Amino acid sequence: MRTQSKIVRKQKPVAEIIVMFLLVSAIAGMALVLNSQNEIFATPRQPSGERSSVTLPPLQSGANLFFVTTDSATLCTSAIDEVWDAAPSFEVIRPSDAEELIAFGDENLSSDSSESETGHDNTRMLGQSFLSPDGRYIAMNVHTGPLSVVWVIDLKDKANPEMFRLVTEGFGRFLAWHPDSRHVLYLAYDLMVSNPGLWMVDIVDGSHQRIEISTLVTPQNLTAAAISPDGTEILYATTQGMGTGSELWKIENQQTHRRIWDDQQTVIGSLSYSPDGQYVALVNLLDSPVPFANAGLWKINALTSKATFLTTMDGGHGQSPIWSNDSSELYYIKRDNPDENEADYRANALVSSVRAIDVNNLTERILVPADGARQLDLSLAPNGDLMFASDRGDVLEVWTVSRDGHLQQVTADGKPKRFPLIVVLGR
Repeated sequence: MRTQSKIVRKQKPVAEIIVMFLLVSAIAGMALVLNSQNEIFATPRQPSGERSSVTLPPLQSGANLFFVTTDSATLCTSAIDEVWDAAPSFEVIRPSDAEELIAFGDENLSSDSSESETGHDNTRMLGQSFLSPDGRYIAMNVHTGPLSVVWVIDLKDKANPEMFRLVTEGFGRFLAWHPDSRHVLYLAYDLMVSNPGLWMVDIVDGSHQRIEISTLVTPQNLTAAAISPDGTEILYATTQGMGTGSELWKIENQQTHRRIWDDQQTVIGSLSYSPDGQYVALVNLLDSPVPFANAGLWKINALTSKATFLTTMDGGHGQSPIWSNDSSELYYIKRDNPDENEADYRANALVSSVRAIDVNNLTERILVPADGARQLDLSLAPNGDLMFASDRGDVLEVWTVSRDGHLQQVTADGKPKRFPLIVVLGR
């Protein structure tokens, strides 16, 4: 034992040298990673000015349903804990059960005077909402005529939830959450803003960096973007204008831009990674003046970039497919009157169903039949059920359907609603 102890003491200086070498190598390697990550950014971090904010009414613990009343552009909520029972069954939400959080027609929500002068008679419309991966934030695209701004709700303090502008000025559109729930991909398409284009925005302080895209002629030519679940890859789609089709690019190793899709006949309108990161769902629309033509639904292997056509779905209404929690299925809106010319040009003429397709064996099934109605705005509830808006009762109300097809109406007050989203708040 004494001999072994002496050998250890003699080798100790060598071991220290090795440890020091490994530490220096690790630090150098970290520096290289940080440098390579910064290569995707065209600008240094840009600070944010003072952001507009609003304090909303308190929210209840448990499951909360958020939705929009379209006739007044008002964000509403209602607690619906009963929906999480083993056999979903709950009372339909009546007017007295829902609470108005904020009306987006309020002039005070404009921090930029130019916004009050832009759009169709200054009409505001709240668009789709996107829940952060950690469930703390809701990002919303709020449209002023053809343009939009992004507002974010911080749900950390449910007694005093705060809503604030994502960026201080200019128009833009939310594209995707980063898996860290602190950053988002944001398209700044206002040419009056410095360095418009694809931004990575920090939710907390509003600062941002622009991602370098050499093929992007104008911000409006970027049509979609997504971040992989592990945050190592960014996908983005671009077009050079009507009649030129579109391209899909992947940013690999935080610096290399590689083109993986090129189609001169269609425009990519939606991208989303599966929860397990193996596939990307891609929706492409016919590159034509027809606003509501059918779209193609594809899956792309995230490793090999091989594209496989799955089916057709509704196109032009902004409907994106939703991945199941286990990444085995895609839920989507299917247009059921594809031969009706009026539905190509008038949004309300759509007749649609909710369907699911197995991405492995391509088996399709109907979850909610059309029955002559419109089904819109899919979102996935925490328990795996689907929420959506439907005018099955003549007025757009919120409905839910389970994975095995159990259909139930959630709201019933005669006011048209869209964009349902369920958020579970801590007790």
